[in-house]
Amino acid sequence: LKYAAAPSLADLAETVQAALDVTLKFARQSARELDGVTGRDVALPALETAQARWEDFRAAECDYAGALFGGGSGTGIEIRSCRIELTRQRIKALTASLR
Repeated sequence: LKYAAAPSLADLAETVQAALDVTLKFARQSARELDGVTGRDVALPALETAQARWEDFRAAECDYAGALFGGGSGTGIEIRSCRIELTRQRIKALTASLR
């Protein structure tokens, strides 16, 4: 009897990032369409600005979470886990805006 190995945090982080990339593709298309309908160039630039600032926030927040481990062996795990959780939250927020 063989058991499948549980995915590593690195694998999970890669999968969640790929899901974010797909979600962003849909959000960008939606923003372009809105800009086209309204005749304004607002939604897509706002999305790009928000995404860039969110990426900065995620990096800083997860670095902080890791710093709380004082350089211990769990630091890397905490940083990666934080990035996964915040990325999942971002996917949920972007998906909600597509409705």
